[in-house]
Amino acid sequence: MYQDIINHPTEAETLIPRHVLVCLSSSPSNERVIRIAANLAKAERADLTAIFVETPGFATLPEKSKVTLQRNKSLAVSLGAKEVVVTGTDIAYQISDFARFNNVTAIVIGKPSNDQHKVFFGKTIVEKLVDEIPDMEIHIIPDNRAVHKGFREKQEPGYRHSLLELGECLLALTIATVIGLIFTRLGISVANIITLYILTTMVLSTFVTSLAYSLLSSFLGVLVFNFFFTAPKYTLLAYDSSYTITFIIMFLSSFLAGSLASRLRKTSKQYEDTAYRTRLLLDLSQLLDKAEEKKEILRIAAEQIIKLLDSDVVVYPVEKINGILELGSCRIYHTKDSNTDTVYNSVFERTVAEYVMNQNHAAGFGTKEFAEAKCTYFAARVNKNVYAVVGIAGEDRKSDIFSDNVLFSILGECALALENDANRREKEAAKHKAENEQMQANLLRSLSHDLRTPLTSISGNASNLMSGSINDEDVKRQLYTDIYDDAEWLKELVENLLSITRINNGINRGITTNRSTELLEDLINEALRHIDRKQSEHSIVFIPADTTVLVNVDVHLIEQVVTNLVNNAIKYTPVGSEITVQLTTTENVASVSVADNGPGIPDSDKARIFEMFYTGQKTVADSSRSLGLGLYLCKMIVEYHEGHISVSDNKPSGTVFTFTLPLADLELEY
Repeated sequence: MYQDIINHPTEAETLIPRHVLVCLSSSPSNERVIRIAANLAKAERADLTAIFVETPGFATLPEKSKVTLQRNKSLAVSLGAKEVVVTGTDIAYQISDFARFNNVTAIVIGKPSNDQHKVFFGKTIVEKLVDEIPDMEIHIIPDNRAVHKGFREKQEPGYRHSLLELGECLLALTIATVIGLIFTRLGISVANIITLYILTTMVLSTFVTSLAYSLLSSFLGVLVFNFFFTAPKYTLLAYDSSYTITFIIMFLSSFLAGSLASRLRKTSKQYEDTAYRTRLLLDLSQLLDKAEEKKEILRIAAEQIIKLLDSDVVVYPVEKINGILELGSCRIYHTKDSNTDTVYNSVFERTVAEYVMNQNHAAGFGTKEFAEAKCTYFAARVNKNVYAVVGIAGEDRKSDIFSDNVLFSILGECALALENDANRREKEAAKHKAENEQMQANLLRSLSHDLRTPLTSISGNASNLMSGSINDEDVKRQLYTDIYDDAEWLKELVENLLSITRINNGINRGITTNRSTELLEDLINEALRHIDRKQSEHSIVFIPADTTVLVNVDVHLIEQVVTNLVNNAIKYTPVGSEITVQLTTTENVASVSVADNGPGIPDSDKARIFEMFYTGQKTVADSSRSLGLGLYLCKMIVEYHEGHISVSDNKPSGTVFTFTLPLADLELEY
């Protein structure tokens, strides 16, 4: 049949998309089943899916069987299969249900000759699967090599705790018998004692792991009841023939109740595990939504993996250095019971992680590549883009097929979050670059326009003086004055541009300017000595603070703030106006205000007065023959020193500029 399908497909079959479903199991023979399914899918150019049904009894599966299952799953994935894990109590129903809703055209399943997976009415999984989907193409791969091996493997680990569970059964029956004897002395009816034994069987089923103990406790319960509570007592005989029916009903009731309780306990445990893993993924998604940095994203993912597998996690972020992708520094996240870094920090472990980054598939402990490594390394990737390499300590790892699926989901979510973070940073960098280019364009446009006037004035006045045609000393003095004023304006402009560049470089490169602890009063006095020569036409008053004010600042930058603010007040207030510079302190903050009694600033301009290149109306400070850099620079400098600058009205007329600086913390040395 298999060869016939491969070599002689009908025309209709070639038009229908093929989808092959192979069933995974913990049987060693499942490898053969998987390879046959892969060959079938390859021959028919069909999609291949590997399905595993996790039943309530999966938790009690021997560790050796889990390892075999994991190996079979890895084989299926390596052969191109898409892995699917479903949960349920009826394996045949889960497989058939998946096949119906996913357009599966062929199912490949193994069938050992001693198939023990019986369902109700004595049917095997394969037989029931045929009944569920009779029209489906099902390939049954027999295995004569697994006659008794599976049963021995499953039973061997159970010997360790079988005596303990047997003791629990005997103890429970003993307690029930003692209570029954008490009931007999108290004259309580035999029916209540029967109920007591049924209750004992149900309680036992919630503690023992095997259904066999429910059967044993039911059988022993009947014998003990017959021995102690039916005539003749203390024998296994019964004079009343009706007790035969009582015993049968009692046995069946105890066994069925115990069976249902045992199944409910196993199913409940399975759903608890599923809910826990689902909650891990939900928590991961919510935490990643709030994460803002690459380091935080990797930490969140590592912590969720530790919760899932209870193993140490090693994380290598992938970074682009000089245009080349390289692994960053190793970060190790420990479980509560572990704190050793040396086994994960070796050069060999990093070599394995680099291999995973370059080859884009798992390697290390438990794989064919670098199996001697301490960790199993996985790539956190989106398509072919690897954003991190995550290593999981292999020796203590609690792994199964379902946990691995959750692990891959965590890695996928982590990689997606890292990709979004990288895209966000690229957009911010592009936006910042565009803003810088726009700023440079605005600056060049403003410079080309506004520098022409003072340069033309300087050139013209110098030309007139050089010609020797001007003999009037007053006219000469005025020309010299105009040249000086224009040169001072250009000097102030250059100072502002250099300061803006200096601060931007410090912020972008993380460089701190030269700061020192200084008396703020001395800085203000020094700044006032560099004020515009027209200060003689105004009344400038400085009111110092009542106490000593120390600040940790860049001296040159803070002096420039005071100079710019006072010069603006001089430029845009009438001759003879009063300008007041006042220093005050409140708790941990020093406050400097520059007030004038000029025409003031309209409310419509106050919101934008500190923007770069904003000049507002010609009555606004920092606007007349100006690039709009002075107040923008003041704001940059003050905020760079963790301060704040603002503008307000001076009653009854004028403007007040106020900026604050944090006071210096002095550490006295003795």
